[in-house]
Amino acid sequence: MAKGTRKKSSYVILAIIFSILTFSISWFIQIYTILSNGNLLQILIALLFVVWLPVLMALLFSISFKLPIEFFILRPVVNKKIIWAILLPCLIAALGVKGSLVLSQISWIDPNMPLFFDGDSIQGILHLSLAHLFPIIIFCIVISMGTELIYRAFFIELCLKAGIKVPFIFSAILQFISCLPFLWYGYFGGGKGNILHLISWFFLFVFLSIFYYWLSLSPNERSRNSHHNLAKRSLLHPIIAASVFQVIYFALAPRYISENGNLWMSGPANVITIMIYFIITICLLMTKRLKY
Repeated sequence: MAKGTRKKSSYVILAIIFSILTFSISWFIQIYTILSNGNLLQILIALLFVVWLPVLMALLFSISFKLPIEFFILRPVVNKKIIWAILLPCLIAALGVKGSLVLSQISWIDPNMPLFFDGDSIQGILHLSLAHLFPIIIFCIVISMGTELIYRAFFIELCLKAGIKVPFIFSAILQFISCLPFLWYGYFGGGKGNILHLISWFFLFVFLSIFYYWLSLSPNERSRNSHHNLAKRSLLHPIIAASVFQVIYFALAPRYISENGNLWMSGPANVITIMIYFIITICLLMTKRLKY
């Protein structure tokens, strides 16, 4: 009993150390990039470092402290959840975009202000720097994969081994804190210091984290492992869902839909998306789907 408690305490300490190092590294890279007025390509490189340096750090933690690394392996576990991983992000994005365009027609958003290509947001930087759609899609997938390896794989596993309840909430909080400088300075839209925009992204991170965590759980393990801490997880479905979500919002929608880019993902489209994911989250909690 005492040995198990000490082991859990050590995992708690590791989770805290990893959290501090992750947002410290992320903040340093983002703030340095902002203050140095880096060009468009430097901003994209900084975003890659923000995502993939913590992944390398997680691997180093696993090797140094002899932690299991099976959650870094994309187990090809394909089940019916792959339908939800593809269908739901597409459906939610379509509803968010359609709702946003409807609101723009009643003067909530002026569709005749193409500020998107000013390069003041990640969307604008992607399309100005990479130009062609295919490399933009690849960039979105690479970012999605790194993000899920950090927050839905390594960090959640640390929290589960430490006996921390609702680990998906803590992973969302860490993800939000790590992205805060770019969010504050408007690189994800919304403009500098937009508090409502920050609140929207916080709840979006929380609901996405819960949804992706549910996707990672294998329903085939329920009979053998009644508690979700013991259930095997696969990162394949969360990476697919995250990639679809980012490709639609950061690659397809800004290129083919006329909307004010400075409001993209901070205006009605973002709010509608958050509300739909909120409903999904409530359904998952009420049906106790998060227990496997």
